[in-house]
Amino acid sequence: LDFKIHIEDLYLDPIREYVKSVVDLIAAKLSGDLQLRGTPDHPLFTGLMNLRRARVLVNYLNTRYSCTNTIIVNEDNFELKDFIINDDNSRSAVANGKIYHDNFKNFRFDIRLTADRFQVLNTNETQSSLYYGTAVGSGVATFAGPPDNIRMNIAMKSEKGTKIYLPLTGETEV
Repeated sequence: LDFKIHIEDLYLDPIREYVKSVVDLIAAKLSGDLQLRGTPDHPLFTGLMNLRRARVLVNYLNTRYSCTNTIIVNEDNFELKDFIINDDNSRSAVANGKIYHDNFKNFRFDIRLTADRFQVLNTNETQSSLYYGTAVGSGVATFAGPPDNIRMNIAMKSEKGTKIYLPLTGETEV
């Protein structure tokens, strides 16, 4: 294979099914230029893709984020360099790292997120019985490994606006 591919304003609705367990893809457009090499059984893509007006809801955290950034497409990974993510309060975090794959299977994360007063939780009592509330944090978080067994190392401090509730019901000792 040896193709040059130009993509202009591709709506990402078709991938919604693949990411629905983690995020609800509200909207996103993709544009860019890719080189396709390799074989039909093992295609190799390289190039730059521009993700525009992407908006997602992270299901577990109930937080909404938006971004417009460039993604570097390498043969075995998607690379994020100074990838800016905005929360609903117009605060930003910056992601750097790679999302590895084996021919678009067996995805693995190696991402570092640096945040300053960034919303990291926005749940209510009906969404989580263990804890709920709003959390705003500053610091660093790393995410490594496959989506079904991701390792998170979070070194953040809570900031003004954080309100976390730990319901204590029944005959529990504290």
